[in-house]
Amino acid sequence: MGSIQRQFVKLVLKVVSYPKATLVVCSALFVAAGVFAWFNLKLSTNQDELLTPRLPFFRDYQKYINKFPENESFVVLLEARDYGHPPPAKRWMAYADRIEAALMALKEDVRRVNTHTPVEELGEQALVFADWNEIREQSAHVKEFQQLVKIIGE
Repeated sequence: MGSIQRQFVKLVLKVVSYPKATLVVCSALFVAAGVFAWFNLKLSTNQDELLTPRLPFFRDYQKYINKFPENESFVVLLEARDYGHPPPAKRWMAYADRIEAALMALKEDVRRVNTHTPVEELGEQALVFADWNEIREQSAHVKEFQQLVKIIGE
């Protein structure tokens, strides 16, 4: 046992031999730990703050997210309760405007809201509004890659 360890053991034995001193030392350490935690430890629910930006894979992930922010987005679709009697278009647009205003009020989380977007401008995303024939046609193209996916998967 080294001299530092020996001194530490002597100090511990001296403190433990006096129960009141032990309580004082433990209380002081408890208060010091609480003060340290209060001023130095931060609580955050942001998952990106859990990893250090010095990690190469995390840096690449951050670049990817900044380059393609649409991957962090979601789509809100409004549907009529009764498709036989849909509400007037002005009412649909009023709903969309209210949703847009509510989302844009969340400045920390929302960067952009697109409303009143024509289906033609949605590109690949417009498949949501496509009829069954177009969906079957698109899924036929996927079947062409089935062999390639099997080869890569194996």
